[in-house]
Amino acid sequence: MIAGLPEGFHLAFKSYGSEEGYKEHLDQITDVERAYVDLFRNERRRRASAAARAACRSLLLNLGHDDWQVVPDEYGAPHFVTVPRGEPVRCANISLTHGHGLAAALLSEKGGSLAVGLDLEAPRPSILKTLDDFYTEEERQQIRAR
Repeated sequence: MIAGLPEGFHLAFKSYGSEEGYKEHLDQITDVERAYVDLFRNERRRRASAAARAACRSLLLNLGHDDWQVVPDEYGAPHFVTVPRGEPVRCANISLTHGHGLAAALLSEKGGSLAVGLDLEAPRPSILKTLDDFYTEEERQQIRAR
């Protein structure tokens, strides 16, 4: 990670790709989350989705929120609901991402209208063109140094 996270933000990663890793991730998520993962026809997409949800589950457990789970909202974006009542959790937001064998979950305890976003990208020269749009000067220097 290049920069520290602001207070109230939490980040977790999981790698994916192997069959045993996939089974481990399925064991870490709830039945409702597992049912969502099963909807994907593409095996790689199922493994990536399970890994992202397992990363989120590890964050939730570490923060003492074992009564929350991640489900898609009406637009397909992940959000938290309570287990088993299914009531929306408005005090936190989540972003899930995956790619290139790595999945991540970003959780914000800020809630309300603060949306969070996270994206994993493979390093390539074209990404450097977007640095000014999304990063502070200090972050840009660290990225370019790498």
